[in-house]
Amino acid sequence: MEYVSMLEFNSLSVEEDGQSYYGSSNNEGRHFKEEKTYNLKHRAFYFAKDVIEFVKEVEVTGLYSSLFEQLIRCATSIGANLVEGAAGSSRRDWLKFTVIALKSANEVKYWLCLIKETQKVNSEQVARLIKEANELSNILGSIVLKAKSNESER
Repeated sequence: MEYVSMLEFNSLSVEEDGQSYYGSSNNEGRHFKEEKTYNLKHRAFYFAKDVIEFVKEVEVTGLYSSLFEQLIRCATSIGANLVEGAAGSSRRDWLKFTVIALKSANEVKYWLCLIKETQKVNSEQVARLIKEANELSNILGSIVLKAKSNESER
């Protein structure tokens, strides 16, 4: 698998060597770093990428295709909303997009749980994705609560 040499988000860049993922390893032979990416936009990007890779590995039939489409939409929405919020014209814009990213992260957990219960999928892989979605939700929830608390103090 070929990797992109440079990822850029809102003038922030990170060298991507093909090993900037969370978790252990998957069946394609990618090796994941033990430590997590701490830039939230990058972490959301890698999470979306892993969800897409997961969906590529599953045999999706017509009846269930909408489950996987919804999963991809909300997984990719997390990072997209963080990037858009960072480019917003105000703090209020930023907060609005961060809340949408939080809602998307929570939605990912729903779709993953439903897929796990209705499809033949790698349970360990789904568990890793749910764990990461939960961690992203917790981080985003904390950011939103802190931002709203700071707003009310003004």
